[in-house]
Amino acid sequence: MEFEFCGNKYEINKMLNRMDFQAVFKKAQDEIKDNLNFDDSGMTVLTKSSYELSKGCQACKTGGWWCLYVGNECNAKCKFCPQSKDKAELKKWTHPRTISRYWIDDVKFYFEEYKNKITGVSYSGGEPLLYLDRITEIAGYINNSKNETYQWVYTNGILINKEVLLKLRECGIKEVRVDLAATNFDESTIKKLELIKNIIGNVTVEVPSVPSTYKSLVTDNKIQALIDSGVEQLNLAELELVQPINWNTYAAGEDVYCHDSVMGGTSYAPVYSRFITLNILKHIISKNFNILVNDCSIDAKHLQKLKKIKNHMIY
Repeated sequence: MEFEFCGNKYEINKMLNRMDFQAVFKKAQDEIKDNLNFDDSGMTVLTKSSYELSKGCQACKTGGWWCLYVGNECNAKCKFCPQSKDKAELKKWTHPRTISRYWIDDVKFYFEEYKNKITGVSYSGGEPLLYLDRITEIAGYINNSKNETYQWVYTNGILINKEVLLKLRECGIKEVRVDLAATNFDESTIKKLELIKNIIGNVTVEVPSVPSTYKSLVTDNKIQALIDSGVEQLNLAELELVQPINWNTYAAGEDVYCHDSVMGGTSYAPVYSRFITLNILKHIISKNFNILVNDCSIDAKHLQKLKKIKNHMIY
């Protein structure tokens, strides 16, 4: 069938609504429910392990998370990336005194206004480490203003080295999240996980649930390398179809479902993405691996929006 999204037309197999998808998915999920922890009416799903959920994820799930997009440029070309690659978009907010859609001085002001509600601040992009000076300025300010604020950085890992990690630690960054799928689980990037663990203290791997992720983690047994490196948490992100390259690469000829979310927004995902998460969970449970796996689904993002509304934290 032909489906139109943002003015573009795509050939998919069929479109499901959220309830139809969940009915099928929940039935499959029930097969391993005894090995999972559920909360928030099923929107939070975790494997049972000896580790505590990252304080960053806790901030997300309680509505106290502020994500700052420090810049649009990136040194990787991921077909699953949700960020626009439109040249006009990439040129937005390029002034060195900007971060996200704000001026840096305004970020400091907003943090002071909301810091009693903000429990976690993250830095995303593009590739945030291309904008290291912006991160260190903001994170250092937040750390001095309220040092119990949990701060973390998302990265593809390419620019990670000892010098960068020491700068991040000095300004108050407490966790680094690496998207290994951005480098196709490159061995040199995996080797950096232990360095992150030793310097920062907390390292999380966060990857999209796409076929190549399953191959790397399960078929190629890269999950063992993560555990050996000291990774305590793996976030499996359900793939959202946001950009044309997402649809062309991951939705063509596939079943897609529509997730009607809060504030009138709508998300689309290939049906197989959440099932890839489920199959990775089954593998980890069957091998009795001691790693906390977070099913970072669109449901989980839906929960975060709901909690932000409750906390008057929409920004």
